[in-house]
Amino acid sequence: MQLSQSLAAYRRATDADARGQAALKSAMQSYVSALQTAFSTHQTSRVLVHQQDTSHALQLIQSALRLQGDNSAFEAALQREADEKDSAAMVPILSKMTSDEQKKASALQQAAQLLAKASK
Repeated sequence: MQLSQSLAAYRRATDADARGQAALKSAMQSYVSALQTAFSTHQTSRVLVHQQDTSHALQLIQSALRLQGDNSAFEAALQREADEKDSAAMVPILSKMTSDEQKKASALQQAAQLLAKASK
């Protein structure tokens, strides 16, 4: 039962991560468009106003990438436990992966919000 609950929680976290990635992609496209407009119309001061937000957004994206790398290592450990059919050992690995996915989703959503703000 714990394993199925852990798998369901992980699935919800990965779904949230996918939504965060989609939001970030949209915000990045808007931000790049805003940058192109600002530079082509010589309104570079408009870009500099949001420099702190964009720097923070980049830090959040870097954090999300580190978490993704961590989860890749955990996936290998999870696969080993699955091969050994040790569901009790899989639960704490899934819990850590779920926590990382939730943190990653949150970081991506925050980055998307910051970039959306900087695009205005």
